[in-house]
Amino acid sequence: MAATDATSTTASSSMSLSRKALATPSSSRWIFTQEQLLNTPSIREGMHPEEELKRRRAAAQTIHQMADRLNHDSRVRISQLCICAAMMHMHRFFVFHSFYKFDPRDIAAACLFLAGKSEECPRKLEHIVRVWWAIKFPHTPNLETSRYHDAAQLIVTLENVILQTIAFDLSVDIPHTFVLNHMQNFARGNRKISEIAYWFASDMLHMTNWGVRFPARSIACVCIHLACLWAQFEVGYFS
Repeated sequence: MAATDATSTTASSSMSLSRKALATPSSSRWIFTQEQLLNTPSIREGMHPEEELKRRRAAAQTIHQMADRLNHDSRVRISQLCICAAMMHMHRFFVFHSFYKFDPRDIAAACLFLAGKSEECPRKLEHIVRVWWAIKFPHTPNLETSRYHDAAQLIVTLENVILQTIAFDLSVDIPHTFVLNHMQNFARGNRKISEIAYWFASDMLHMTNWGVRFPARSIACVCIHLACLWAQFEVGYFS
């Protein structure tokens, strides 16, 4: 639960970011240069860029694992849009905060809890906390009642830190929408290519930091191109 100690030292910087971010158009606020992404707090504190990317992937994997487990019951299902929004919140958060101070699994849980509210598939805090605990501590998966309050408080506290960091901007552009729209223009009816491009879009957010490097529309174009190459489908030219 060490992350709760870090929140007190990061609150002021998060609020400063909030004021700066609110002065920037939302569409470009969260796109960063390669130089900026090589100067994140984690890297400044000595972490190799490959290790930082590895931890981003670990956080994204935790989001996927939690969503899969939560979707096994009959309650409101967590959508792919919600999963992608949670990953985007996570990527944005770690542009401004260090992996040395925040466990990626903890941030992943808080991001999924937050995204569930904004993407209209909310899950109770208790469900989030118990699934997160089982994934983080697989050898003691059953969360004791005596520990539940502290665990729940950690997730809520981290949710607030995330909100301050992202300047309460819950809007995210994900490439999936652009993939589906563009596929209608030149591969209408070719469901397989659309599915592959859609899968690539999810994988880009999971395996790379492209979500904070490039606009969603650009990522979508790459995904469509890769899907067409895979299917040996030649894309025509349009005026």
